Amino acid sequence: MYKIITSMFLMIFSTLSCFAAWEGEFILIEPNDVIGCLKSSKTSELILDTSINPYYLRGDFDGDKKPDYAIWMRRNVAEVAGVVVCAGNGSIHLLGSGITKGEKFSDMEHDDFMPVHFQWEVSTKQEMDELKTWKCNVPDPFPKIENESMKLRWREGESTFIYWDGKKYQWTEGFVLEAREGCTIK
Repeated sequence: MYKIITSMFLMIFSTLSCFAAWEGEFILIEPNDVIGCLKSSKTSELILDTSINPYYLRGDFDGDKKPDYAIWMRRNVAEVAGVVVCAGNGSIHLLGSGITKGEKFSDMEHDDFMPVHFQWEVSTKQEMDELKTWKCNVPDPFPKIENESMKLRWREGESTFIYWDGKKYQWTEGFVLEAREGCTIK
């Protein structure tokens, strides 16, 4: 019995020492490109915000066939959240006044990306093309979205998208993605 308890203690202790060897918050994100992005001078003052799940998205947002990562971050605990896009080509994009020291990105009050019931996910080009066929509840004219985008959803089906327009990231006005009475396909 003593050998079993000793063996279990050693297994637990060695596991804990492995956890202690990890550095900072970057252990939560595996890809080396992202770790390098988050250690850059542009993002070194930011903190990873894991209050939402998932706290990062992977997609080809700029259409270069390389994976890009959108990561939920803050400048400090009191600041509003923003998005850091670590592009597959090595460029870094900071989106939101909470992480850009005041440079506004969206039309939301205080540029606050974090309404109460927030979720986000990657939307495909095909999903964007389907939305263009709706007759109501979407922006008119619908923005030209050529790649995968980040869909931010909150209460009652309201959503908006962050997308690459070929030069920079853009923000769509909010709109309802759920079918409503009288809403048909064009």
